[in-house]
Amino acid sequence: MMRIAMLAEDPRIVGGIPRYAVPLGEALTRRGAEVHYLWAGGFSGRYDLHFKRRWQSSRANGLTYHGLINPGSFGMNFGQPELDVASPDSKYIRRRIEGIAPDVIHIHSFLGFPTELLEHLASIAPVFISVHEFGLICQRRVLVQRGGAQCRTFATQTDCWTCVGTTRPGWGPWARMKFRLRHRQWARRIKVVVDPLIRLRLWPAIRFIGGQASAGDSPSFEIDATRESLTARYAARLDASLAAVNRHASRVLAVSSNVRDIMLEAGVDEHLVDVLHIGSASASRLSPTPLPCANGADPVLLFLGGLVPGKGAHVLVDAVASLRRPPRVIIAGHLLDSEYGRQLQGKATDTVEFFGPYSPADLPNLLACADVVVAPATGPDTSPQTVLEALAAGRPVIGSRIGGIPDFVHDGVNGLLFDAGDASALRAILEHLDANYVMRLANHIQPPKALGGHADELLSMYRNALP
Repeated sequence: MMRIAMLAEDPRIVGGIPRYAVPLGEALTRRGAEVHYLWAGGFSGRYDLHFKRRWQSSRANGLTYHGLINPGSFGMNFGQPELDVASPDSKYIRRRIEGIAPDVIHIHSFLGFPTELLEHLASIAPVFISVHEFGLICQRRVLVQRGGAQCRTFATQTDCWTCVGTTRPGWGPWARMKFRLRHRQWARRIKVVVDPLIRLRLWPAIRFIGGQASAGDSPSFEIDATRESLTARYAARLDASLAAVNRHASRVLAVSSNVRDIMLEAGVDEHLVDVLHIGSASASRLSPTPLPCANGADPVLLFLGGLVPGKGAHVLVDAVASLRRPPRVIIAGHLLDSEYGRQLQGKATDTVEFFGPYSPADLPNLLACADVVVAPATGPDTSPQTVLEALAAGRPVIGSRIGGIPDFVHDGVNGLLFDAGDASALRAILEHLDANYVMRLANHIQPPKALGGHADELLSMYRNALP
C-alpha cells in the first residue's frame, strides 16, 4: 500500500485548494493508498488557550488529518518574508512527517509550511509540488497588485514593497484568537491585559502563540520599511524558495500552461515542470441540464467566485451597466472585501442579483438558472474551479484571456475570450449574445477531467518516482 503525505490547507477554508485536495485524497484512498492530509492552522485562526503547538488528528472518509494548532507562523506573513522560508514550526512539522514515514510527499500549498522544509522532506521521500497559486513567488499568492493590475515584476520583486504591506508578528494570531473568543465573557478580561502589551511592543515575538518564545531567533517588531531593504528581503525570499524547489523537488506540476510559463520566468528549472490539468470533484458531481434560453429567452449570466478585484466581478458589472438592454446577471460568491462589495453594489444595474455566499450544494441550482458563466478574472487565475464546474454543467464560459482560463475555454468553440480587464470588449460580446449562439457553443462543450482519472495519473507519477 502506498503511503502519501499531502500538505495542503485547513479543510475548513472556503477556497479552491481544499475543495480540490480533500476529494483528491479521498479518491486516492479508494484506489488503495493510505493518505495523510497535513495542514497548518495559523491563517484559519486555529489557536487556543493551551498556547503550545500541538497536532489535532482525525479521520474521515478514509483520510487521516493532521492539523497544526497554535503554530508560530501565521501563514500570510506580510512584511516578514523570512518566515516563509524558515519558521519556528519547521522541526515540529518535519518530525510529524517522519513519523508518518510516507512513500511520497505531495505539497499542494505552502500556506504555513516554510520552504526550508523541502530539504528535509526530500530526504524522507520524493517530493511533488503542485502549483495551484503563486505563494512561492508572491507573498499575496495571486500576482495581482493591490490596485488590481497584474504583477509584471515578480521575477525581480521590485514592486513587493508597495504591494504586500506589513503585519506585526504576533498580532495576527492574537487577532484571530480574539475573534474566536469575542462572544465569551472572560475574553474581555484577556483583551484588557494583552492589547496594551501588544501596543507597547512588550509581547514576545512570533512564537508568542507557538510556545518556546525566544528573543534570539524571533524576528524583531521593528520593520525596516525602506524600499531598498524590503526589495532585497523579498528577493532573498524568492531566491531561497526557488533554490529549495530546484534542488529538492522531484516534479513541479503546473495546473495550466500559463502557470508553467510563470514558474519558468521566475526561475524554476525547466526540466522539473510539467503541465497537469487537475480534476474537479464538483464537476464530477454535475451534469448538463437544459439551458433556460432554449425557449428563446435572453441568456442569463452567472458569476461564481470570491468578490475580490482579482476575480473581476467589477468588469462584468461595468460591461452590463453600459448596455442599452442589460441582461439578468446573478453574482454568487463570498464577499471577501467589504469596500469592493459596496462599490459593486453601488454601480450595478437593477438586473444584477447578488446571491451571496454559496456552498457546493447550491451549485446545481445556480447553474440551472443560468445559460452562460462569466469568468472575468483580472489576474492569472491558475485553474478556476468555476470554469470546470460550468463546463461540467453544459454552460459556455465567457472568460478573460489570462491565467489558466484559455486552457479550458476555446474561443468560439465552447465559449468566448476577451482581454482581461477590458469591460468594453466584454460589452461587445454581450451585445451580440443571443440564445441561438449560446446553444451553439453549448453543443461543443466537452466534459472536464474527472477526479478519478486525475488520481490515476498522479498514482502513475508517484510509482515512477519511487526507487
